[in-house]
Amino acid sequence: LVFWVDQDWLTTTEELKSELEEMDGYDDCDWKKLRKEMVKTWGDLDNTIMYTTDDLIKLAKQQAKSGITNYRDYKSYLGKFTSILKYLVKNDHISKEEDAALLFLSAFSNESQRSIKRTLVNKGQLPKAKDGSNKAPKWDDLVAAAETEI
Repeated sequence: LVFWVDQDWLTTTEELKSELEEMDGYDDCDWKKLRKEMVKTWGDLDNTIMYTTDDLIKLAKQQAKSGITNYRDYKSYLGKFTSILKYLVKNDHISKEEDAALLFLSAFSNESQRSIKRTLVNKGQLPKAKDGSNKAPKWDDLVAAAETEI
């Protein structure tokens, strides 16, 4: 197991354990002392916000401009989009992956969007709202349908 401790180096579990055992507060289980030593050694907790919903929107717009013309483009877009989306869901910026499904789809050409939606409809994977309008598909269903399009 490896932990990210500093921007310039990685440490293993054993190295981390050894460092912790040498710190004031470890032996007597004094959390305040131990935390103070940890902050002195590794710095304070970094609460930097990595992504916002704007990053997801910018990515989709940028990809729509450059297009998704082959499998490599698709996989690159999917990887970037998914990384940002998982962060946003994990940190409660977005409640669930499906909330970004239509944004994800917006990067595809109109023809590809229609084809992806058609695939979802044919497989019964495009849920309907009470008023009959389309709801966002499940994230995994959308990704699978998009992958078949490419």
